[in-house]
Amino acid sequence: MDAQSLFSLITLAAVRPLVWLLPVVLAVLALKRLIPRMRGAAGEARIGRTLGQLFPAVRHDVILPDGREGWTQIDHLALTPAGLLVVESKNYRGLIFGRKGEATWTQVLGRRRHPFQNPLRQNYAHVQAVNALGLGVPVLERVVFTDAARFPKGLPEGVSRLATLAEDLEPCREGVVSDALHQAWQQLDGAIRTDRAARRAHRAGLERRFGADDRLSPVLLLLAAAGVLVGGLWLTAGQLGPEVSALRSQPPLMPAPASSASRPASALSPTNVSPPQLSSRPQQRGSTAPVAATESRISLQWTERDGGSRESEDCKLAIAAVLMANTPEHRHRRTQACGKSAMP
Repeated sequence: MDAQSLFSLITLAAVRPLVWLLPVVLAVLALKRLIPRMRGAAGEARIGRTLGQLFPAVRHDVILPDGREGWTQIDHLALTPAGLLVVESKNYRGLIFGRKGEATWTQVLGRRRHPFQNPLRQNYAHVQAVNALGLGVPVLERVVFTDAARFPKGLPEGVSRLATLAEDLEPCREGVVSDALHQAWQQLDGAIRTDRAARRAHRAGLERRFGADDRLSPVLLLLAAAGVLVGGLWLTAGQLGPEVSALRSQPPLMPAPASSASRPASALSPTNVSPPQLSSRPQQRGSTAPVAATESRISLQWTERDGGSRESEDCKLAIAAVLMANTPEHRHRRTQACGKSAMP
């Protein structure tokens, strides 16, 4: 592997953990944009649970005809002894400034100011939609903010905080629900729509009046980008691993030594003879090294004696046995095979 490839692998291995952080950052940004919607849904659920504890019948998140050939969405409807109650829930934080007759109110969060539609006017349209059904019973209205909102100049008429909702609605709980109210509730329940077609029609009407709601578009784009990055990193995860493993398994590049010590034993002496196998012979007592290990370190070289005469093969083996283990048995065998005159 050349230097450029090595540098590329090292760079990729160092940068890759940082690349994995990018999908996490994109997902966090998407969740940050979704938090207001999630907070609003949680606040609406808390208000709905409180209403369910106060009144005998409650419906949540319903679609009704608005009486103008359109649709309107109502957060909560409740059957009370005083009439049918229409509730608009708001989960806002910070300081809230606004009056009953003003078109817009203001939310203050630190140094930021956010105007929003007067919720009393918004809920008035819901009340008109219920009245358009011709039920013939009183229709009450209430706007409820969660406890995260504060009103420095006091609560406008018709507005409650969740902490005091039960106390504010105490007059609506006095008495019993009349038969007329029960019948009107059944008619109202029959006009309620919760199917997807009605919700799509309601969204279409909002888009015609106020324009398309593109608040979810950045969230979807961020989540899609995070998913694409995770998929790409997952697919390339198996490509870097084998290359790095191969790089680690390669031996270091070292020049071969030129000394004679690295040459094989056969190159030093052409007459080199492998040692005889004596694995079946007993090992000398007191010896700590096995015979096989001793044999692997012995190399015998035979030369001519007495003008070219050679000892017999049995003599050579006997002499080698004595050199490796000088026992009486090996010496006796050497005497028999070589004779006294041929012993070294």
